[in-house]
Amino acid sequence: AYLINSPVVRGEPLRFSEDGVKIVTRSVILPFWNAYSFFSNYAVADSITINDLKKAPKLADRDLMDKWIISTLQSLIKEVNEKMEDYYLYEIVPPLISFIDELTNWYIRSNRRRFWKEKGEDDADKMAAFATLHEVLITFSKTMAPILPFICETIYRNLNGDINQSVHLQDFPESDQKLIDRDLENNVIYAKNIIKLGRTIRLDTQTPNRQPLKELIIITNEDEIISSMPFTKDLIMKELNVKNISIDKNEKKWVKLSCKPDYSILGPKYGSEIEKIAIFVNNLSQQEIRKFVEKGKISMGKTILSVNDFFVTREPIEEASLNIKSSTNFSINLSTEFDQDLEAERIAREFISLIQKMRKEQGLDITDRISILFNSTELKISNAIKENLAYICSETLCTNFEFVSTNPDKKLLKYEIFVS
Repeated sequence: AYLINSPVVRGEPLRFSEDGVKIVTRSVILPFWNAYSFFSNYAVADSITINDLKKAPKLADRDLMDKWIISTLQSLIKEVNEKMEDYYLYEIVPPLISFIDELTNWYIRSNRRRFWKEKGEDDADKMAAFATLHEVLITFSKTMAPILPFICETIYRNLNGDINQSVHLQDFPESDQKLIDRDLENNVIYAKNIIKLGRTIRLDTQTPNRQPLKELIIITNEDEIISSMPFTKDLIMKELNVKNISIDKNEKKWVKLSCKPDYSILGPKYGSEIEKIAIFVNNLSQQEIRKFVEKGKISMGKTILSVNDFFVTREPIEEASLNIKSSTNFSINLSTEFDQDLEAERIAREFISLIQKMRKEQGLDITDRISILFNSTELKISNAIKENLAYICSETLCTNFEFVSTNPDKKLLKYEIFVS
């Protein structure tokens, strides 16, 4: 993978670097193997077989994210085939790496809860998730086999159900156009951009990711973004940990626009006229810039300028506001204020994280049930645990939760937990 993605394939000199190999290992090999391990661990824990996977709902009846990752995989296969047929081998690895990121950091991470469900708790959705991930790992192993021959061989043999079949004796995958949904892929792209901006706001305002927030406002006039919300609203709410999402088309209430020439495009087009164009757009009012963006063009005398030839940026009206962030065609406002109930939910989430860490440290299996003994010197923490007790027990597989009195002979921290 390191060499195919290097200048040597383009006939250029290469100085071998162990750091380059380490980067490939960290960004490609380990995430791919971790995705396989995630599937195999939970499949073994739930005794899921190949026959169980065959009974999963059809793709049309599966979750939005199932359809998205399958569509993304088919688009990848199409792109890789085109590059290979034209022998652009040095252009193959970047999209493969990008897909691994989509698989691990978006699909698996946002769907963990579906794999964790106990049997009998929405089995159809659980099996749909397992069947989707199994199909993706099998097909991606075939696609990645020329780049990572040994790891793909191991993963394919273990997941295929027949350890005697080699991935290198299979036909190279060909894309299935019926499974490619460009609109869905674009909708998820919008959602991911919104989520990234929301995470930046949390970072800038030092708001913990586990702290639930009341509302996210998406500020845009873009029909494509607005129409994508019914499909991706739940994903955005879950990833940004917000209780509600609303859309505001009134951009001037939140942000001001600025417009600057893209000299790399305008220079070859207009030559010496470029300075006049720069002065012209620099003197446009906010209303004129908004009309320019809305219509996509503007007249400068007899010259018609296209908005695609300019950089349009959005800045918060209040310069000090950390709660507004903008992309190329939308902005968001994330309210970082929270009440007592939302704070209690955050405490519960942090408590769950601590329990999960203790489970791991004690070497417990992912299906092991536990008992928890809890005490606290802070009333706020105790109340938060009580208010969210059912949620905590469900997430930690706790079958017995006891509140115990404080030991007067021992100085406690904020709380102590004993897992047995």
